[in-house]
Amino acid sequence: MFRKRLTLALGRNYNPACEGEQFNPKEVPPSHTLCRQASSKMILRLQALKRLCLAALFALGLSAAAAAQQRPLITEDVDIIPPGTVRLQLGVDFLQDVKLPASGLRGDLTRVGVVGVNVGLAPNVEFQIEGVLQNFLSVNSATAAPPIPRGFAGGSTNDAGDFRLSTKIKLRAETRRAPSLGFKFGVDLPNSNETRGIGVN
Repeated sequence: MFRKRLTLALGRNYNPACEGEQFNPKEVPPSHTLCRQASSKMILRLQALKRLCLAALFALGLSAAAAAQQRPLITEDVDIIPPGTVRLQLGVDFLQDVKLPASGLRGDLTRVGVVGVNVGLAPNVEFQIEGVLQNFLSVNSATAAPPIPRGFAGGSTNDAGDFRLSTKIKLRAETRRAPSLGFKFGVDLPNSNETRGIGVN
């Protein structure tokens, strides 16, 4: 009989989640309001958790995209690309206020066609080809008597860049207690002309 009277009193506002509580007919509205407030707080917490998960996934996606490319990071990753895989990279660099002691020049250097070719040879061995197709230097200042005589006149010069052939070997993978370890060795191919003021032979 009490359950029937309670159902008639609440009508549509009756919440089965509050069925275990001891209701007093005179205190039904306050008890029901507390139950609705608890449900609202739970919904807000779930929404906050959803936003936090989306932010974490977005940050993870950015970190994965950053880890997928080597440039412009100076410190190279020790990880090796899978065997039989070839990675091609092509970019442009712009460096301001570059000092070239050999030619006594100082200016803004633009590197067009920064090429990188990585070839996976084994699970822990990778072969790399790196270089610059063309360098352009806008001269801001020049010393009177440089160590290497300059063979150009004017406020700008350009020249082909050098290339490097190297091999990277991964010695150990990263663990919870120690970082990954590897080494890299190679040879530079001096393609530039030292009289152009940018590179050295």
